[in-house]
Order: sequence, then structure tokens, then C-alpha cells
Amino acid sequence: RDRHTAGIYTPADPEEALGRLDHTLRLVAEGDQVARAIGKASGAKKLPKGRPETLIQAALDAGVITADQAETLKRAETAREDAIQVDSFTQEEYMQGVERTTLAR
Repeated sequence: RDRHTAGIYTPADPEEALGRLDHTLRLVAEGDQVARAIGKASGAKKLPKGRPETLIQAALDAGVITADQAETLKRAETAREDAIQVDSFTQEEYMQGVERTTLAR
């Protein structure tokens, strides 16, 4: 990431697109160790199999992670979900766009 953004302005504001990505990368990096601990516990059958972000409460209940670690992973997952969102349309709105594109040809 640093190589690709070298020399350009990177906003600190997570409301701006590049700032949101930077913020998300930082949070995901913080949550990575927590996710690995959950994955390791899952592999050792202390937790069921599943994606770490779906096992947060089970990992907390089993004492695999602390409340602070659970919060870190939740914040990382929320930021990740936000960062990957794209413009959304109702099916009706989407189909109107398809009709216009088809008719323009």
C-alpha cells in the first residue's frame, strides 16, 4: 500500500475514500492476530469451524480472546464491510439502467 500511495496525499479522514481504505487496513492489521487466535482455537477444536468474525462471541465465551480483542475484531470487520461497499441500487433502478444501455446500442 505504501508503495502505491507514495507521494500522494492520504487523508486521515475515514469519510474520504482513500482515508477509509487506510483506516480499514490499520484496523484489519490490528484484528489479524485476534483472528489468527480464533482460527487456531478452531483448529484445535476449542471452537467450531467458521470464519473468525462469526466466532467472536464463542471465542469470548471460551476465554480464547479478551473483551478488548473482541472489540478490535468487531471494529475491523465493520470497517472492512464498509470499505468494500459499492453503490447499491434497487432491482428496479438497476433494470432502468440496463434498459437505457440496451436501447442506446
